[in-house]
Amino acid sequence: MTLRQVLTAIGAALAVIVILGAIYLIADPGGSTQDASAVEPKFPPGGPAEFLYLDATRIATYLAQVEGGEIESEKLTHKLTQNLNAKLELKGLGEVGATKVGELLAEKNVKPTAASSFFALHGQLEDANVISPARPRYFKEFRRLDEGDFVEFETSALLPPIYINAYLSVLHAGTLAAIFPKSPRQRRESTNFFKKVGATPRAVFALQPYKPSPEAASGQASASQVAGRKPVVYLLPFTAPLLSAERSLLKGGGGNFTVLGKLVRLFPKPPKEEGHASYVDSATRETWEQALKSAPDELLCRTEPMCAETVRARHLSGTRRKRAIDECRQQILEALETQTTIPERGAVILPIAIYK
Repeated sequence: MTLRQVLTAIGAALAVIVILGAIYLIADPGGSTQDASAVEPKFPPGGPAEFLYLDATRIATYLAQVEGGEIESEKLTHKLTQNLNAKLELKGLGEVGATKVGELLAEKNVKPTAASSFFALHGQLEDANVISPARPRYFKEFRRLDEGDFVEFETSALLPPIYINAYLSVLHAGTLAAIFPKSPRQRRESTNFFKKVGATPRAVFALQPYKPSPEAASGQASASQVAGRKPVVYLLPFTAPLLSAERSLLKGGGGNFTVLGKLVRLFPKPPKEEGHASYVDSATRETWEQALKSAPDELLCRTEPMCAETVRARHLSGTRRKRAIDECRQQILEALETQTTIPERGAVILPIAIYK
């Protein structure tokens, strides 16, 4: 290699280093090691959430409408380092090094989870100021809303419907094996019940923030006691398999939850015709009623805590055991009826997420 060729190669290398240095100074003129544009997660108060229910399909649908198209991936840009030793290989000269010539930016394709997509949607709805906060105990706050509005509230009265207990035990294979460890026949019958209900059955959370007191029901309460305390029921239809497998979030109501949903039906006044309900979730009733009537006795009883405790504590067998299970079945069917009805005032809210 001639001297002229060596000088030309060195000149080209120095030009590359100068360009990289200029790019670095433009990107970070102060030499700061902090990334001011880093993407920060938008967690709820308290940090990452634990979800009782999360409707990924509905989230994707709403988010696509907000973004104007289908969201397949998100791009996050991360700075790798500021202390790179840029090396340039020159023919016949080995390596030419330069310290801190710049920062390399790497693109990382990240597939959004349902949870991350939910908080992306929640953040954009908040920024657009379209989420209406409300308190279930004060129905007047819901009456001010329009059907189609997004609503968010907190509740500690989110009791899961007991008619889905047997279904959930079959959905989670480990639970079914624990209930019937030595009976393939009972496991098979339980699976047949599951098939009758379907793979993605609809169910309903029913919220009744307050019930009329015995005095109000008998007409002995004062006007101030009765005022503002007329029965109100909120129904939250959901897809049963989307419930969390963490049973502590279901048992005893699961504690306090935040609910974000869309108000789709509002019933501010009792029906004009006496004896008629304002709303009946017939789709849920039709899904469960016949399947529950023919569900295996032992499956119903062993997945309903009161029945299981009664049979075990009293050592019931034969006819007495059958009677206890029949009573359990009747209670479950009554719960199905009451928990799918808005007798007078109330609302139907499609839940997007239920979390704490």
